[in-house]
Amino acid sequence: MRKGLLLLLIVGCTLPALAGEQEVLFGGGVKHGGYYAPTISLTQMGDDFGVIVGSRFGWIINHRFVVGAGSYNLVGKLNPDEPLDAIQKYYKVEYSGLDLEYIFAPHRLVHISVHSLLGAGTVEDRSDFVDFDEEDDYFFVVEPGVNVTLNIHRFIRASLFADYRVVSDVDLLPLSDSDLNGLHAGLALQFGIF
Repeated sequence: MRKGLLLLLIVGCTLPALAGEQEVLFGGGVKHGGYYAPTISLTQMGDDFGVIVGSRFGWIINHRFVVGAGSYNLVGKLNPDEPLDAIQKYYKVEYSGLDLEYIFAPHRLVHISVHSLLGAGTVEDRSDFVDFDEEDDYFFVVEPGVNVTLNIHRFIRASLFADYRVVSDVDLLPLSDSDLNGLHAGLALQFGIF
């Protein structure tokens, strides 16, 4: 009986060690990586369509969680329907912020991820003909989105993405929050260690 209990104790203590690596909170086998991704997308702002160029970079934790940042600029002009005198005015739009992402099945050839950008931006009153006293307005932005990603190479990925931009506190007349809210969809090329 005593030998049976001793044998059960030995087997019970050594079996978990033989089964695999122990999970720990700190100092365990956490995998780290990172990437840089230039982006281009089509968007609607107000009644105008435009192109947004930008970039993202991120620190990848355990192949699934990404903590990073993104920065985006509207290429071209956002023109409101109300011209000012005979001068054609336009607005420059830029925004950036913290970008958090979760990647589902990152080792599959094609996989999906969800992300959200939380940040701030500026809209600037500009003109082609006259240097206005540049009026700037600052706004908050939240931009959730989804990515469909193709693993092209060990160090290269391509993503098709769709995001919805929600802004608040736009007070540069005649623009409002609804003029800058909108869907944008595009392509990102990711270069890094995944």
